[in-house]
Amino acid sequence: MTTMPHPTEEAFARFRRGELPPPEVARLGLHLANCRECAAVAARSVDVSRSGTSLRDDLGEHLRGEDVVAYVDGTASTEEAARATGHLAYCDACRRDVADLRQFSLRRRGAIKPSWRRLAAVAAAALLALVIAAAIIFRREPDAPPRTATHVDAKRAERDALVTAALRDGIAKPALLVSMTPPGQAMRGVASGEEPRVIEPVGVIVDDTRPVFRWSSAGDASVNLSVFSGERTVMRTATLHGDEWRPAQALERGKVYRWQIEVTTTRTVTIAPNPSDPPAMFAVLSDDEHRALASARVRFANDDLYLGVLAARDGLESEAVVHLRRYCAAHPAEKQAAALLRGVEAWRAAK
Repeated sequence: MTTMPHPTEEAFARFRRGELPPPEVARLGLHLANCRECAAVAARSVDVSRSGTSLRDDLGEHLRGEDVVAYVDGTASTEEAARATGHLAYCDACRRDVADLRQFSLRRRGAIKPSWRRLAAVAAAALLALVIAAAIIFRREPDAPPRTATHVDAKRAERDALVTAALRDGIAKPALLVSMTPPGQAMRGVASGEEPRVIEPVGVIVDDTRPVFRWSSAGDASVNLSVFSGERTVMRTATLHGDEWRPAQALERGKVYRWQIEVTTTRTVTIAPNPSDPPAMFAVLSDDEHRALASARVRFANDDLYLGVLAARDGLESEAVVHLRRYCAAHPAEKQAAALLRGVEAWRAAK
């Protein structure tokens, strides 16, 4: 009998990141079921319970095989057909399954035997492997309550409602962003002359509690950076050289901050922004919004339209634009999505 080689650290890392193909996931899980040494390594390097939940969520978000068959052959109920239509509006994978099955049924009039059955079997094998691995590594943990169809449908319905509303009505620039960037205020990074200026974060909401601060090059001058919350000084650096800095201490979520730099040369001391100018302000995404967005990034990792809507709703302009541009590039005929992207891009022009 051939013995399967022990998985590498890279294999565990790829599994943790969700990059391991289903057949390799299955082989990894079966190996863990018979190798205590590797099971112990997996317990330290892979959150199997979380990975298993993520995969089950991902599979649960797609139409089941029987749903696709009923949708194609017309036996689905009105409610089931409506739900499938809504799902197909944003799911490329299920649209391909429907298209493949329709082509197959045209070639062979008879019992429907979908060509994607092999893919479903692979996915089922991968899920089974995760269950086996979890049983070995977490054998003393109580079984988690099964996820119900109602839970999955609720998440899908929530996603569909948000996307439908965004495509229909657009997304207005959040009031917090407007308050931090008054109309007519020039962007800091385009100031003229050689005087120092702050560049980012300015007039934005960030998800990172340790954002990178950037300013125009100060040459040989020394820089001290201060961060304020209201009238309170939150951070003040020692002397810096260069044009960027990342704090070691995390900022508090849900707060609005302002910051400035003090640039010292042998002859002058300059503060930017100038005290007579509007302050350089930014906000950190709230804890609730951060958790909701982080969960969506896992559950709907390939749904750029939904992730773009969520990011825009939370005021994360750059992330929203990245997702919406990617979606529009893949779906050039969807005019509502293109209009939504233009609307979010216009937020920047208003600064």
